[in-house]
Amino acid sequence: MDVPSADVGVARDVPTADIPRPPPDAPAADVGVVRDVLTAVDAPGIPADGGAPGAWELIGNFDNGLWQWGPYLAAAPDGTVYVARSRVGVYRGTLRDGRYTFDLLPTTGLTNLILSSLGVNDLGEPLLGCWGAMYGASGPGSIFRFNRAAGSWVASTIPAPGYTRSASDFLVARDGSVFATGGWAAVLLRSTDHGDTFSVAYNFDAEHPGDRYGFLFSVAVGPGDEMFVGAETASFQHSFDNGRTFTPVDTAPWGARGNPYGAGFTQSGDALFSRNIDADPTKIYRRDAARGWVRADLGLERDDFNHSSIAVWVHNILLAPWGENFIVTGTSIYRSRNGGAWGPFTVGIDTAMYRVVPNAIASDGRCIYVGLQPVAARTDIGAAYRYCGR
Repeated sequence: MDVPSADVGVARDVPTADIPRPPPDAPAADVGVVRDVLTAVDAPGIPADGGAPGAWELIGNFDNGLWQWGPYLAAAPDGTVYVARSRVGVYRGTLRDGRYTFDLLPTTGLTNLILSSLGVNDLGEPLLGCWGAMYGASGPGSIFRFNRAAGSWVASTIPAPGYTRSASDFLVARDGSVFATGGWAAVLLRSTDHGDTFSVAYNFDAEHPGDRYGFLFSVAVGPGDEMFVGAETASFQHSFDNGRTFTPVDTAPWGARGNPYGAGFTQSGDALFSRNIDADPTKIYRRDAARGWVRADLGLERDDFNHSSIAVWVHNILLAPWGENFIVTGTSIYRSRNGGAWGPFTVGIDTAMYRVVPNAIASDGRCIYVGLQPVAARTDIGAAYRYCGR
């Protein structure tokens, strides 16, 4: 199966701003499903102070025939943006004289260009996951770090080849260590040397040999250094000691089906997960201190991607520095004030020309970045936007 990755940004604790939000289009709740009930002020709509809504800023418009937009995007703390596409490589966007300039990084050192994930390390250098032969690659899957001084990619040292045949997510922890989910190997990998060498931080297969955990999809860290890992078959584990030990998270209300593709946290520390059930991708849950896990996807039910014949999953749940959560669905960008109700937010984007890419959203700790593809069936244009709050 073709399992995309989630590019998780680094969330930081900063004061919350009163950010404007478009009014929600709230359909009736599903019968028997617990949902958040929000006031007009809490809902993702126009703020009580009547402030301007803000807008996305175009930072890259690639209509010169050289650009092929891909499904992966990551952002470094200094604002450098990386975007990647299989069979093409990784583009680097650097801010120069108030404008972004994008260049294609050399592919020297890569064993193949069938990509599974994109992230950054604690130095702001790109990390790249490549699929193995089981996904059509000509070489083995692995993790690579781009060495800026040498101008080439270097394969990371890993405990065993099978551990990274499908690396699906990267995370930079607060202590600077880099975590990677090992995909089908169901191991969480950790590096303390910027991604040069990885060791096994935790082996989920060792707990239950076989296919109980299957594919590791996502890893996220929230307030209080709580780390969540989402695995196949609706399995969730969390850790409070930087990934050294994990305990199961009660997901009984979710039922037996559904893979946890995206993980994130609200500004108050509530965990968020997105999952899919067959072709229904809109199930987002939030851990509420008083009520346990509650449905938290109000406002997404009428999104066009629910009616698509192609399953599109929410992979990335980002927390902006000003306190809002952001997701992309493949047809629109949504934001939420508390991770409960969501409203579309595309102000400033040429929606007649572009559509968003499900994986292409990231944060550098200051701004949110999104990548877009053309609405028409073309592969030679694309765009990147950023939003830094009001």
